[in-house]
Amino acid sequence: MLPLAAHASAPQTPAAEQRWQHQVRSLISRNVSYPSNARTQGASGKVVVHLTVKRDGSIESLELVESAGNRDLDSAVLNAIRRVRQFPPFPEEMAGQDSVAFAIPIDFRIDAPSPNPYTPPTARPKVKPSPAADEFAEFLKSLSKPAEKR
Repeated sequence: MLPLAAHASAPQTPAAEQRWQHQVRSLISRNVSYPSNARTQGASGKVVVHLTVKRDGSIESLELVESAGNRDLDSAVLNAIRRVRQFPPFPEEMAGQDSVAFAIPIDFRIDAPSPNPYTPPTARPKVKPSPAADEFAEFLKSLSKPAEKR
C-alpha cells in the first residue's frame, strides 16, 4: 500500500464527507502498486489525479492533473482507480450532494535500495572425519580396484 499525501490547503469538509473520502482514498491506495520496471529504474515521483464520484459511488470523471514524469507510475494510479470501479455510495449525511470532486495525490518513493538478492554460501567448517567415514572411504576405494585372481 502506498501513502497518500495530505493537502495542507484543503478546504474544511464535513466529518461525514471526510470519512467517506478516507474510504475512497484507502480503496485506491490498496489497489496501487509500485510498477516493478519503474522500481528497477529507480523512478519516483508524485501523481495527482482529480476524481469526481457520483452519489451512487460510480466514477463521473477521472483526470491526471500532475504526472510523476514516468508513464508507468501515472498508469499505475489510473489503473488502480479503474480497477476499483465502484466506490461506496455517499452516506446519508451527504444527501444534498450529487457528486464530490477532489484531488488525490499519490507519492512513489524508493526509500532504500533493495537488498542484494544473492547471498554467498558460508564456508562449512572443516570437521575431522569419523572412523566410520574413513572405513567407508576405504571400502569405496576397494571397489574401484581390479579384482585379484584367486
